[in-house]
Amino acid sequence: GESLFNDGTGVVLFTIVLSLLAPGTEFSLLGTAGSFFKVSIGGAAIGIAIGYGTYLVLSRLTDHLLENMICLVACYASFWVAEHFHLSGVIATVTAGLLLGNYGREFAMKPKTIETVETFFESIDFLINSLLFILIGLELQAIHLDEITGHLGGLAIAIVAMLTARMLV
Repeated sequence: GESLFNDGTGVVLFTIVLSLLAPGTEFSLLGTAGSFFKVSIGGAAIGIAIGYGTYLVLSRLTDHLLENMICLVACYASFWVAEHFHLSGVIATVTAGLLLGNYGREFAMKPKTIETVETFFESIDFLINSLLFILIGLELQAIHLDEITGHLGGLAIAIVAMLTARMLV
């Protein structure tokens, strides 16, 4: 869960920095910090609300296939609702998933449901990761070596900075 929250936070920060690069936008530390907390905490609140509502529904059901689909809908709904209100869909989905994966699994799901949900999401995870690496491979084919050589210094600095940050952590 922690790594997913880190990813979600990174997406929020990237979106805020990207919006600051728009022409005519002025930087305000207080405004930027406020925007970060609004988007992050608002996304988490949406995720908690949808995750808890889903938990209540799951606790009343016994059909493992229906419960699996409800979990899938909860993931997508938390993202969609948060994005609709200009909040973090990633953090909303992670929060809903953590709530369902911990409390929902423990107190609302039957053993057959747990097996079905784990198998389904493990398969989806494998499929999406495979597609991601295929797309990365296709994108790398489009990059020619002569386009990269002009940026070797910057790439070296980025690699050293990343390795240094990981070492410090």
